[in-house]
Amino acid sequence: MTTKLTWLGHAALALETDGYKLLVDPFLTGNPAASLKPEDVEADFILISHGHGASRG
Repeated sequence: MTTKLTWLGHAALALETDGYKLLVDPFLTGNPAASLKPEDVEADFILISHGHGASRG
């Protein structure tokens, strides 16, 4: 089994393992540190640990 971990910018990570593609905290839109656009990323699962860009009021 091969596992590949890719940093996508900020806290965003892509993990490929055992034929699955997982995204962790994919804050990609409006993120100057993001290396990819959302439409360039495939995922079987998306894991979110915290939010971005939400306005409070």
